[in-house]
Amino acid sequence: MNPAFRARAAQTWAMVGLLALSACRQTEPHVPAPARWQGRTPAANLPKAPAAQDPARLSRPAAGPAARAVPATNTVLALPEPPVKPVSRCQGTVVFVNASSRFVVIDFSFNPLPRPNQPLGLYRQGKRVGELRVSGFARGSFIAADLLSGEAQLQDEARAE
Repeated sequence: MNPAFRARAAQTWAMVGLLALSACRQTEPHVPAPARWQGRTPAANLPKAPAAQDPARLSRPAAGPAARAVPATNTVLALPEPPVKPVSRCQGTVVFVNASSRFVVIDFSFNPLPRPNQPLGLYRQGKRVGELRVSGFARGSFIAADLLSGEAQLQDEARAE
C-alpha cells in the first residue's frame, strides 16, 4: 500500500474517533434513573386507614363543646340527577305556513318523526290553537302537515297527542 494513502486513512479515522467521542460528551448533569418497580403499587405503601367507628357511637351527643364525632372516610356521595331529559315525544316547530292551502311544514330536529296520518296538536305559548294531521311527505327532519282546525303561525309548537 502507498504510505501516503495509509497516512491519509489514519488521519480520517482519527477525526472520526474524535467526533464520536466529542458527541458522547455529556452537557447536562446526570439524573439518576427512577427506582425499579418492586411489585407493589404506591397505594400499597400508604398506611392503613383507621377502622370505621361504631355508627351508634356517632349518633350519640358529643361529650363536650369541643368534641365532635367524625364520620367514616369511605362514604359515597349521591350525585344529583343530570338536567338532561331523554327525547321520547314527538315535538316540532312550525317553520312554514301556507294559509291559503291550509298546510304547514314542521321541523322535528333532534326529535322522532311522527307517523303518516298521525294527529298533532298545535300550541302557541303553551295554549292549544289548532289541530294538524301529518300528510306523510318528509324530507330529513322536515315534514308537511294539513291544518285541520285553528290558525298556524311561525314558531308554533306541534306535539303528538
